[in-house]
This record gives sequence, C-alpha cells and structure tokens, in this order.
Amino acid sequence: MVLARASEPRPWRPLIPPDQRPEHEGKPTLVLDMNHTLVSSVTSPDQRYDFVSKVRGSDGTLLTLKRPFVDDFLRQMARVYEIVVFTSCDRRIADPILDELDPEGRLFAHRLYTEHCSWSSEVGHVKDLSMLGRGMERVVIVDDSESKCVWNLDNWVPVSSFWDNPGDRELLDLVPFLLGLAKVEDVRPVVRKWRLQNFGK
Repeated sequence: MVLARASEPRPWRPLIPPDQRPEHEGKPTLVLDMNHTLVSSVTSPDQRYDFVSKVRGSDGTLLTLKRPFVDDFLRQMARVYEIVVFTSCDRRIADPILDELDPEGRLFAHRLYTEHCSWSSEVGHVKDLSMLGRGMERVVIVDDSESKCVWNLDNWVPVSSFWDNPGDRELLDLVPFLLGLAKVEDVRPVVRKWRLQNFGK
C-alpha cells in the first residue's frame, strides 16, 4: 500500500544544495536516521551511556548510548558515500548528539531535522527522499522506521531499533552490503532484492 501525500504539498525545493562538495562529487548519497539507528537516548544515569550533551537553548541534558560499531561504520561509509543525517528530532536535540559522533565535521555532509520531514495523515512525519534533489537511483536510506520511509521503500535498508543491546552487530553486518551498493548504477533493485531475502518484504 502506498500512502497518500499531503493534499497541499509545499513548493518543491531541494533540501540540500544541488551540487555535491568536491570531496563527495560522484558519490552516492547515504541517508542515515539518528535515534534508534545510530544511537539511543538513555533516561537514567544508572543506565549505560557514552556521552552527555546539552539541549541547545535550554538547561536540559541528554544521555546518549552509541550503537555498537557506529564509529567504524561512519568512517567506512564516509569514504564511499555523501552522508546525510535525516532525523525526525528537533535540531536543538540532534545537533549536540551529531557533534559528538562527528566532532571534526568530516563525516556528515548535511543534516536534516523534523522541520524537513513531510507529513502524512496516515503515519505522521515522513522522510521524502525525492526532496533531496539527488537522483533516486543513487540514494539509500538506513532507518529503523518503515513508516518514515514509506514513500521511498525502494531505497530503504531497514535495521532493528537499537535500545541498549551491547551485542548488537547490525551496523557492522551492513558494511559489506553498503560498500558493494555504492558501486552499482541503480541501488533500488539491489535494495529490493536484499530486503526481500533478509526481511521478507
């Protein structure tokens, strides 16, 4: 089932600059969700966490646990992809977390937040990859939420939601597939086949 888009879509304009930076020129685009894909928020200091960040514009703080292998995953992906983080979180929450993951600003080419999501009356916020201004044959998204990718399922590589499992290997296991995917002319048939084989959908 394909969910309908909002009845009054906003005027189209690309969410990111149309020209890739020189270091990304010719690379496919890898869109990464943040919460429960790369990291998980921790509600108590008694739980495991990797770093503390401040919510911008407030006195609030966040405890964050990194998904196992996330640092190595990001380094490897940045060599072959233009990485765009697309989170449904507010930027005041997301940016301090992303700064911890990419302290030198070399991994993430662009960051998108809840304000960049489209809206569906059926499922709420949706990440519309067609709004990126990149050829859809060279865009892939890794996200734990099917509903947020529902308009671009041909580009969606699912992962399970990460909470606090120290034995989680999903990012590590994705590396060979995504490295190979970066070399193909059209990711969509490859992603469809892989998802059917691994997830039955």
